[in-house]
Amino acid sequence: MRPDDLQRFAGHITAGFVPAAERSEEAERLERVAQPNHSLLDTGFLALAVEVDGEVVGHIQARAPRFGFPPGVCELGINLFPEVRGQGYGTEAVRLFTAHLFSEGWVRVQAATSVTNNGMRRVLERSGYGFEGVLRQFAPGDVTGREDYVLYAALVP
Repeated sequence: MRPDDLQRFAGHITAGFVPAAERSEEAERLERVAQPNHSLLDTGFLALAVEVDGEVVGHIQARAPRFGFPPGVCELGINLFPEVRGQGYGTEAVRLFTAHLFSEGWVRVQAATSVTNNGMRRVLERSGYGFEGVLRQFAPGDVTGREDYVLYAALVP
């Protein structure tokens, strides 16, 4: 990834969550974990760029914090830039990355998103993830204080 991609990712990811003054710290963190030749087991975080025709259009990551999940379980997240959403790139990236994680020995890959994020819910369902339930008042919300999330998971075939 190029440094300007990292700055763009950091701004996109942290918008609404991290004060603007701290967003360069997020870019630095992404740069540290975006180095080649490490695995999810090494750092508990693996991020890859999502490219379309040689252009970076977002990123996908897996998280497995030490003591955060049982062995063999990780969480997936994806961020695509708004201009490329709804074109199937998210579904393809989630399918490919999930298959990679399974090939690396992960037995369960889960993902959570806002109950109102219908686009991400469709991506997960089209990628073979099963709905597992609602996480009530899981995350800070825009207006109401707390927001419900839904949990999906894919299990190794």
